[in-house]
Amino acid sequence: MPTEIRRIVFSIAETLDAISDYNKLPQNNAKLPPGTIDGCVVKDEPDGIVRLDIRDADGQHHDHILPHATVGAALLRYCRTTKIPLPKRGQKSLQVVGDNVALYIEIRTDRKPNVDATKA
Repeated sequence: MPTEIRRIVFSIAETLDAISDYNKLPQNNAKLPPGTIDGCVVKDEPDGIVRLDIRDADGQHHDHILPHATVGAALLRYCRTTKIPLPKRGQKSLQVVGDNVALYIEIRTDRKPNVDATKA
């Protein structure tokens, strides 16, 4: 059974754009705390994949870790809004590539080959 693997790598700037746009959605329950994003580190940790350094109105810095599901949803939405084609089916996951986030899509075909191995 053949498998197709696709990898889309997002820069820090694209990842922050995706997170910012996703944060503005009214139905989003994972709102970022108010403030300015001063830094972003991509690191695959058990509690999340993106760590933001957010400076509040008083100048205090706070770490905010975004879970895989939130970053994944933001990146999928970013792909739709920027017209990056994505397959509907396929197992999607996030991985760290250098300092960036990559969306991996694995598609397995369920078809059996039409070749009879005894006649080949």
